[in-house]
Amino acid sequence: MLKEWMISYIKSKDANFKNIEKIDEKENSVIVTHISTSMGNGFKKQVVPKIATYVAQDTLQAENKNIAPDTIIITLNTKKNMNYFVDHFEEFAKNETLRIIFANPNINETWQIHPFRHHKLSKMMEANLKQSILSLFETVPEYIA
Repeated sequence: MLKEWMISYIKSKDANFKNIEKIDEKENSVIVTHISTSMGNGFKKQVVPKIATYVAQDTLQAENKNIAPDTIIITLNTKKNMNYFVDHFEEFAKNETLRIIFANPNINETWQIHPFRHHKLSKMMEANLKQSILSLFETVPEYIA
């Protein structure tokens, strides 16, 4: 169920931009190839492919030691997943490009976090990590199966 919702979510986020070239479905993930244009030498437009990997995890896992660049994990917005994220935050924060989206597919609401960036900010502000993540978690009603 989460994987199907994830594909719909990806497509809806691209509805205005039309930058998705293709979506390749795997067992618990999808590989999305985006096409964007950039200005190159002499202001000549170049098509630049960008690949993002979306991984659906009903139950969040930190075992992804070698997460590819531009990976987005989509997981259910449950207290269990939020607590797991807090307990394994240091592991997630090692990846500079990782983004995690906590979703409640029943009501189509999400919140997201970039652990690496959040780690940097919380250190600068000397913020309480668990309290700041709990505040984000509470912005979306908890997913109940």
